[in-house]
Amino acid sequence: MDMENVLQEGPWLVSGNLLVLEKWNSEQRWSFQRCEFWIQLHDLPLELQEVEVIQKVAKKVGDPRKIMRINGFQFGAKVSYMRVRVDLDVHRPLRTTINIKRSNGVSIPVTIRYEKLPLFCYYCATMGHDDKRCTTKFEDDEKHRSEHGCTVSNTCPELPPPRCGPEIQGISPDESPRGAMEVLSWNCQGLGNPRAVRTLKHVSKSETPDMMFLIETKSNGERLWTLKRRMKYHEVYAINAVGASGGLALFWHQNIKVKIMFADARVIDCEVSSEQGNKFFLTCVYGDPVKSQRQGIWNRIASFGMNKVDQWLCIGDFNSFLSWHEKVGGVKPGSQDMNQLREFLNNCNLMDIGAKGPVFTWNNKRSGSANIRIKLNRALANLAWRMKFENAITFVRPTIGSDHNPLLVDTNGGKSSGSRPFHFEAMWIRHPRCKQVISSSWTLSPSNPNDHFWIQKTGNCREALRKWNYEDFDHVQARIKELKQHLEIIQSLWPTAHCQDRENAILSELEEMPTREEILWHQKARMDWINWGDSNFAFFHASTIQRRHHNRIIKLKKHDEAWTRSKDEVFSVLHTHFCEVV
Repeated sequence: MDMENVLQEGPWLVSGNLLVLEKWNSEQRWSFQRCEFWIQLHDLPLELQEVEVIQKVAKKVGDPRKIMRINGFQFGAKVSYMRVRVDLDVHRPLRTTINIKRSNGVSIPVTIRYEKLPLFCYYCATMGHDDKRCTTKFEDDEKHRSEHGCTVSNTCPELPPPRCGPEIQGISPDESPRGAMEVLSWNCQGLGNPRAVRTLKHVSKSETPDMMFLIETKSNGERLWTLKRRMKYHEVYAINAVGASGGLALFWHQNIKVKIMFADARVIDCEVSSEQGNKFFLTCVYGDPVKSQRQGIWNRIASFGMNKVDQWLCIGDFNSFLSWHEKVGGVKPGSQDMNQLREFLNNCNLMDIGAKGPVFTWNNKRSGSANIRIKLNRALANLAWRMKFENAITFVRPTIGSDHNPLLVDTNGGKSSGSRPFHFEAMWIRHPRCKQVISSSWTLSPSNPNDHFWIQKTGNCREALRKWNYEDFDHVQARIKELKQHLEIIQSLWPTAHCQDRENAILSELEEMPTREEILWHQKARMDWINWGDSNFAFFHASTIQRRHHNRIIKLKKHDEAWTRSKDEVFSVLHTHFCEVV
């Protein structure tokens, strides 16, 4: 029975790829050539909605197995189409339209939509790869370039645009520049909690997300606008809390443009575009804590997302999970809630984009057998978004000050900027030990007589200042980073009593660290504290890092008077200039 259900409930997808299943046979021969799909036939006139006609139409796609008539309301929207389950060859190109002659002799196109479509190439219309790995597209491009002597970076006057230049990608999803974008989602469980606010500021500073979605803010617009200014975001869209519960907030920076399409107490749907040319739809979700109310939210989202073909990212706290392996501890209720969430994902063609970090994103913080951990927070995307941002991944960050882990979606798969180059900090001069450190290192004897005198002197000073800075200034930040790494490992392990005790100990120390960091900044600027007589920690923190912003090269003007648009272009301009000088 289980085997039959698995075979009949397909197709099955693994990370967007089609999983073809066949029954065991004694000859041990399997072709893995065919798979059953549900297709939808739209725009059919009433006169053609007969079983015989539908069978003839479906045979042009594959072998029909079942036929259903869908007429009424689905996910809050009125729909009318024929639904057919067909057995088709997975290696053949898929048909998207079929022309049918009506009784009056006029041919009309019938649109075909495939449910749960796996990884798909919009160039050759076959499954199993995208247009970047399409051999047909590669061969066509090579043939075209050899015949006309053009490249993908120029325009051929002899052929239409789809065969030359950037327009050659026109039949696939938009291939605009892939500037990295980071979106953070966190159920903070109330911004009235000082620990949650400290964690939020630290996450905003360390991760620097372009957009941030907060759930259960339990706050009104005034407090959120204050938080927006402190975290240096450009805009915020807020849904006020009702009493002491609920509340949503979406923050974004100036380089992001957001158009709110729909919003209520559980969902914020918007259109996002960046300066790099990236454009997609973002749906921020807060699943209803009341299980009986969640289906209404899934219906609401499906009403505008079920037939969405544009790039679409869905992120948030769904308050539900997909299977039993996503929950540890507690009782096992019925599977209706899981089935409803799975059906919602299937109908909207959403897939989990993959995550790194702790498996479970919610923890009730109890000890022993009372501890429960569930994967309630997730990031989902449709195929168009996944193909556009193929390196995108979700990072599950350690939880501090909340029962939920923050999620960070990075469209570039994580960035590595390398070690920070050494430069002299102006704040060191105000420290009484600075002169002593420089004097003692300057008088050291040369270790290598072959090196230039000044090179050795400045090298000794650099290493001495770097060591002194780490010992006197950076040990708090380093300790916070080290503790967070340990916390992420602990939260990824099985919740044993020892792991829970260790997690609680790390959390206690982390909650104490921000206070120590504030004291550290007071000490780093203590001379100014005496002179100014002010207790504004944020002001002195900002004044210390101000040079960092002045020293940053955002863009350079090239010889053709055009401005650079990326770090690679800035590097190229500087490299070319100094090579010419030398």
